[in-house]
Amino acid sequence: EPGPLDTITSSVCGGKLADVMADASAANNAEAQASQEIVFHIEVLGASGLPKPELTLLQFSGFGIQSTLSSLPVESESTEPCGWKFVPQEAAKDASQEDADGGPETLCRFTQPCGSPEEKQTVLDSVCTPLQVALVRSSEPAVTLATVSLELKELIHDTSNIEVTAELDWSEEFLTEMRTTFEEQVAAELAAAEEAAAAAAEGGEGEGGNGGEEGGGGVEGNEAGDTSAEEAPKSRESFVEPASGKMQVRVSTACPIGRVLCPEDLQDWTVVTVRLEGCYRLPEKLLEIAGPLPQDSPGIIADHPLNYSLRLLGCRFDGGKLVMPEIEKLPEDETGTGQGDLGGGATAASPGREGSPEGSGEGAGAEEGDGTALDQASPVPEFTCDVGREEFLEGLMHAGWVSAQEDGPAVFDFLMRPRTGMGETIGRQEFVRLDDLGVPAEPSSLVALRAFLLEKCGGQLDDAFGALDEGAEGVLSREAFQAGLERLGFPNLEEAESLFVALDTQQVGSMAREDLGTLEVYKNMHDLRIGEKVKDWLFDCCGSFQSLMQQLDEGKTGRVTFEGWKASVERLGYPNAEESGILFELLAGSSRSTAAADGDGSPEPEKPSLQPVDLEALPTLGMEAVQKAIVDLEELIVGSKGAEAATTAFASLCGDVADGGGGDGSQGLDLEAFQTACARLSFAPPGGLRWVFALLRESGSERISAAAVAALLRYTAAGRFRRLAGCRTFLSSAFGSVSVAFQSLFDDRSEAMAEAEAMQPHIEWQQASVRGYRGRAWLQQLLNSLRDDRGRLCAGDGEVANGGSWLYFFPCLVGQECATDFKEINDAGQAGLSRAARWHHAQGFVDLRRLSAPSNTSGGPELEFRAFLLQAGLQPSGVNEAGDLPATPFTAFQTYIKGMISLDRPLEQLCPRNIRPLPDVGGQPLMPPPPEPTPPPTVVEELELEARRIVGKLAGEFARMCKEKGLEEPQIVGTSKQDGPHTLLGHKGLPPHAFIQWLKEDGEVLPDLAAELRPAIVRMVRSEVKDGPSCGLCGNENDARYSGIRDLILKHLFRALNQDIDLHKRRRDARLWRSPSLQGSADDSDPNFAKPGELAARQQQKDKALRRLVFEYELLGEYSHAARSFDSLLEMPGNIDDGATWCSYARFLMRCGQRQPEALDALRRGVSLRPEEQGPSFEEAAFLACMMQNHALPVASQGPEPTPAARFEAARSVLEGYADRHPGERLPLYFLFVVHALEAYAVQAEADSAAADGEVGGSDADMGLSLKAARATAQVFRAQAMKYLELARTAPQIFQGTLSNPQFTELQVLSRKEQLNRGEITEAPPCPKLPPAWEPEPQPAFAPEEEVHRYPDKEDTAALQCVDLMLHLGIPSFVRFLINDASEDYGFISQKSVNSEKCKLQLIKAAMLSCDWDDAIAQIQDLFSNVTDRLRDAWLLLGECHYRRAKATGSSDSAKFAGALQAYEEVMNFFDEVEDGGEGTSPTKKTLADPVLHLRVASIYYMRAEESAFTDSEAMAMAVEHYTRSLQIAQTAEAWRNAGVCKYRQARLLGNNFESPELVNKRQGLLRDAVRFLSEANLLDNSRPQINAWLAICSVELGLAQVAKQTLRQVLRYEEHLDHSTAVELASVLLRFSDERCAGPGERGVLIQDGRYGSESIAVARIALARKDSVEAHYILAQALALQGELAAAVEEFCHAIVGMDVDSQQHERAAQAARDCARRLVGEPQYAAQVEAAVTAAAQGRSVAAADSSSGGAAPGG
Repeated sequence: EPGPLDTITSSVCGGKLADVMADASAANNAEAQASQEIVFHIEVLGASGLPKPELTLLQFSGFGIQSTLSSLPVESESTEPCGWKFVPQEAAKDASQEDADGGPETLCRFTQPCGSPEEKQTVLDSVCTPLQVALVRSSEPAVTLATVSLELKELIHDTSNIEVTAELDWSEEFLTEMRTTFEEQVAAELAAAEEAAAAAAEGGEGEGGNGGEEGGGGVEGNEAGDTSAEEAPKSRESFVEPASGKMQVRVSTACPIGRVLCPEDLQDWTVVTVRLEGCYRLPEKLLEIAGPLPQDSPGIIADHPLNYSLRLLGCRFDGGKLVMPEIEKLPEDETGTGQGDLGGGATAASPGREGSPEGSGEGAGAEEGDGTALDQASPVPEFTCDVGREEFLEGLMHAGWVSAQEDGPAVFDFLMRPRTGMGETIGRQEFVRLDDLGVPAEPSSLVALRAFLLEKCGGQLDDAFGALDEGAEGVLSREAFQAGLERLGFPNLEEAESLFVALDTQQVGSMAREDLGTLEVYKNMHDLRIGEKVKDWLFDCCGSFQSLMQQLDEGKTGRVTFEGWKASVERLGYPNAEESGILFELLAGSSRSTAAADGDGSPEPEKPSLQPVDLEALPTLGMEAVQKAIVDLEELIVGSKGAEAATTAFASLCGDVADGGGGDGSQGLDLEAFQTACARLSFAPPGGLRWVFALLRESGSERISAAAVAALLRYTAAGRFRRLAGCRTFLSSAFGSVSVAFQSLFDDRSEAMAEAEAMQPHIEWQQASVRGYRGRAWLQQLLNSLRDDRGRLCAGDGEVANGGSWLYFFPCLVGQECATDFKEINDAGQAGLSRAARWHHAQGFVDLRRLSAPSNTSGGPELEFRAFLLQAGLQPSGVNEAGDLPATPFTAFQTYIKGMISLDRPLEQLCPRNIRPLPDVGGQPLMPPPPEPTPPPTVVEELELEARRIVGKLAGEFARMCKEKGLEEPQIVGTSKQDGPHTLLGHKGLPPHAFIQWLKEDGEVLPDLAAELRPAIVRMVRSEVKDGPSCGLCGNENDARYSGIRDLILKHLFRALNQDIDLHKRRRDARLWRSPSLQGSADDSDPNFAKPGELAARQQQKDKALRRLVFEYELLGEYSHAARSFDSLLEMPGNIDDGATWCSYARFLMRCGQRQPEALDALRRGVSLRPEEQGPSFEEAAFLACMMQNHALPVASQGPEPTPAARFEAARSVLEGYADRHPGERLPLYFLFVVHALEAYAVQAEADSAAADGEVGGSDADMGLSLKAARATAQVFRAQAMKYLELARTAPQIFQGTLSNPQFTELQVLSRKEQLNRGEITEAPPCPKLPPAWEPEPQPAFAPEEEVHRYPDKEDTAALQCVDLMLHLGIPSFVRFLINDASEDYGFISQKSVNSEKCKLQLIKAAMLSCDWDDAIAQIQDLFSNVTDRLRDAWLLLGECHYRRAKATGSSDSAKFAGALQAYEEVMNFFDEVEDGGEGTSPTKKTLADPVLHLRVASIYYMRAEESAFTDSEAMAMAVEHYTRSLQIAQTAEAWRNAGVCKYRQARLLGNNFESPELVNKRQGLLRDAVRFLSEANLLDNSRPQINAWLAICSVELGLAQVAKQTLRQVLRYEEHLDHSTAVELASVLLRFSDERCAGPGERGVLIQDGRYGSESIAVARIALARKDSVEAHYILAQALALQGELAAAVEEFCHAIVGMDVDSQQHERAAQAARDCARRLVGEPQYAAQVEAAVTAAAQGRSVAAADSSSGGAAPGG
């Protein structure tokens, strides 16, 4: 019976993706993933249209099926067979889908393993291969009746179920059988007819004489016989093939396999097909490797000992065979041209074959310089043409020069120099100039030359140059250099020419002394290469840097000596002690320089030890990074000056860096000085500066001098020439000569190729076509290689992107599955064949640029290629030691591979593609246009500004005149009447009109000023007086208009002058009334006088202060105050157009109240301030997307709310736009996953809810279709979410790389094996066991950290950054979904990370942002119970939760804050953490101090003190202590205010006893401290009335009446922010110090005076009542009104207070008495006395009612 998978039907959503994720499918999918295999189900539902009934069975092949899968035969013959059954294989059994008896089933199930990347690729390639279904007759032998070929690649990403009805393709065998049967049947029918006719004829003759009926019968019989004889020829029909039958096939999987194997490839994949026609123009050595080729034997040469393999674009071709072509021989008289021999295969040994070892024909000619690369029957005229840059580069690439793309342009520029003015082309004459380039010696030869010279000449290269320069000419010619080497006894004089070429760095034909200094650079480069080799071996052996450190520092001493290094490396098994010593010297370079500087000059200083900082540089050693770094350094210090700027280059490197010998760098730079100099130049290479220093340092000095920098510049110049010479070397080795190369590169070779393909032996592959699946990574590499912007040009700086790829061709012995080292073959004959085969390993370049062209067909692009082979570079030593193999086995442009490459679909831009435009929000564009720029000044404004500038210049001229005439005098400033810093000019002694007269006498100033003013006047006149006179006087009415123009000009000039006069008058007035400055110039604090720099600094200070206030107000929960401060911050000139500040404001709005619409408006404003082409930053894009996807809150502050679908499209478009501009970044891809996963979850939940509630309208069928479409949409979003999640995990690597690197894995593995077999390298042994000193303690004092803490997986770091960013943005609603739901459904993070402390804390913070304090506390308790309580941050969050929860109730009961205090005190019990300060610095302690923590603790202690009426001195002391500790960490207005209040409370506790001087002084000291603290708070925040209120209270207590009143005015300025309790406190103090009846001894008249603060206390009491109706406020207001004589109002307030007071309290009696006194003083108005008595009676009645209620309430339970 079919299982649940077989009932899935394919339904495509949007024409692309199918809904296949039913519950049963998801379960099977999970099972398949767990078992690391993919299960395919194939079911043939039936066949029809068979010509006759057949007993059939099915056979499956292709589709990755290793061997043919066969069904059981059907039970009976039929023309419409069905019901074939298959015996389940053990590996594919599934008990849930087997029949009850476990017998055959109608499904063919087979599995494909997918555990490794190779297996996954195999599965995907298999699905791209068509499934072949054969309908076979069950007989002996079996006969294939028909076949069906099915394309099933849609199973990868589009659907999990394919059901097709395909036409049967009748097999030739079956058609032949039917044709034979038909012909036999026809023949039998004809024979029968003939026999019948013959019999009839015979019967007619024997009975012809009879009469009657018999005779009549005979006549009729004759007629019938005649008719049959006539019709017999007509009945012979030809065979007609039967009509095509049909077969219905269904293939299914649990889900589209791409969603399991390669979800990142969704919508970014293709099927590549590589088809090889053959390999042509083979080398003679390969053709005759086993002797001459057989003659006249077309077809595969069976006894050829080699098979041929090829690798191209990941496609494998194996088992290639040598084939002789079949050529029709011409008659004897037409074979004069010898073509019969050419076609019969004798060409392989005939003269003229390319690549012959001895060189007959062309080969011999090539040695003499006149050969050509193509077969020629006779000499041809010299080929010449003009070649452009692109054609030149393309020819070099096709020829196989690996560096063509990088170095080819420089070669072309070099060759083009003589053709100045001839355009961007070169000809044959220019091309052969490559022969003029010498071939430089290899670096190893130069290192050997250095060693020889130092040995012969006393160890100094300068002395060596003197020995070579016998004539003391200062330079060495080629001849002098060779003669000098010969004179010194250099053993390899044959290398003298190449050595001179390498050392002639400037290519001037002579060698200078500085050129010889490059040998030091070559030596250092050689040492670095050896060091990298040793480093790689050590890491291979130990596996990690930590393990290597343990092995090197065996005793755990913290340092590694040279002896310990040697012993450790030897113990690890490295075979070369000298090489390991070189690496030690490189690492100890800086330490050695320090030791040398401090040493006593001994010739053999002790080798220094390696410190941990030295060893930490070991992983960064890499030659690629060093070579790139020196090029960048040269560009930085030289630029375009060239190598001749060596001295200035060293000076620019040194700058003002002081070295050991002086600041000019005369003694060179040591490592520390070099690092300082590079830091000044902002030069920080990825590999670090240590290795660059090691390359530049001078031998034995450990310093970099000017000579070393000069040597570096000459070394890099020589490197550039070496690359040019590399082209010449390549062409000479590949073509034999440069002249031959020109024709081979640029001549037409089509005829020769056609002849080779038709008439010469070649290689063919049995499987000539290979198809393969290629996903996102491969397409990215392809587009990077093509430099196609559809891949967003993501190729890295060091990656080759030359528009093509490389193929790898290699022969191997018949019977071998892969190439093998010939040293491993014991049979001498076979070893020789294997050696020759190894010599012919080759590579070829395939140009892929035509794949980027638009396709003319409905499918994808295709290209035909011919790739020419060249020998692969990695050849083993000794492979041609005997010299019996040709030096160049593949002559360039000779042997080639012909084939075709095609893709099954056009190349498109990689996802995200087709980015949708952003929708509108609330009727406004989501990304609003930038604000209108400030309009330019009008012509009138320009004139006035210019006039004011002219006035300023006149003021300067006036000052100059006063200086010249001595009209200056000192300026008296300050109360002490001292001379100020400025002088007065022209204040006295200047007669009227003296300045005008001086200007006229000068003669230059006035004309210059008039010339400056004239353009502005002209522009104004042309704009304002368009119909005025053109010029001159015309004698008409227009002349009168000049007066109006003059008046207009004067009007604006006077207005500009008056503006300046008014401005300076205001400045003078401000200076007159300004208080003297405490420090600095008074003008510096005045915006009218401050310099621009001072004003900018003040703006920065204000910005910083406002940001701090926002933080403080948010901390205190005063969100409205924080919002006002943020508004002020945004109004500042530097912030109003700053997008980052608006983004911060949006985050603030989300944190404080989840005000999403306002936050979105602020964010949109910030984004609009950026240039349109730049777009939003990532934080802004993520913030915008999260708000749009946060459907729990609206987004439109006005206008209609967008639909959820529109919000999702907006979120997706924003993120896709950013990802499109910044490919390779991980976080945008993670957020694209988030929005797609959220949308999938929302759509699925909506569909499930609708299905449960029956909300879908229409019929049941319509409802089913609607729900199915919704669920299909959810699955589409789910697949896209998985795609972006995988892309994010593999970024940025998946965006990098190309196909253009000639690196072949099989060749590299073979080469390494060959090197190991020859002892050239050694295999790193397994890492030894851990040294005893590093073994962990058996019984440690403390538990290991990994046992106490749970950390997330390192692979989840970027994913968890997304969660952190959401918390940072104030959007907590997605955190739980990502950590819990997305991790379970998508694997967003691992289960280890889900259970880690970090994720637990993120969930806690999300709950806190949602103000769900109880949930947050519960989660923290769960964290402590199930994970660990050793988390400082968790305790801090717990305290904050308790504190915020208690604060939210509005209670000031300290008992409710006990939990918070306990958690905070636990936080303070944690130890400080040690923090590494980095290289060269000592570790420091990372303090755990937190100003907010101490602020919270102090506030709780203050509550306790307040509850005790401030008699709890211990609580007060703790409050003051923590406020002080908070201020020591960070100064905040809140901490200063509360500290001041505490001081005030402590002073009040001392009482008002003025008889004790000691007590008075202590009280006054505390009050002064309180004033000082509150003043500091006021400096930090002068807009918070609570601060000024307490400052006023303290000032009143100290008797500072004017200060108190001034402060009170500031309080009343912000009265709307004053709270009730502070207002009551302030009014009470003001009242007490305004009533002398309350004065104590010594207070009357000094501190307390009747009515001093009466009006102020009234105002403050009324503010308190406005906040809250309270008895205290009414009572204070009543007393203040009575003091001020407002008796009627006082009675009213007394009555309000009396009603609310306790009748038995003394306060009630005093209030009643005061009220009666006021009423008595109101003569003639008895109603006030009655009002007082009524209030007293009402208070008494209220008390009686309350007592009765209390009594009844107490008795109720008993009753």
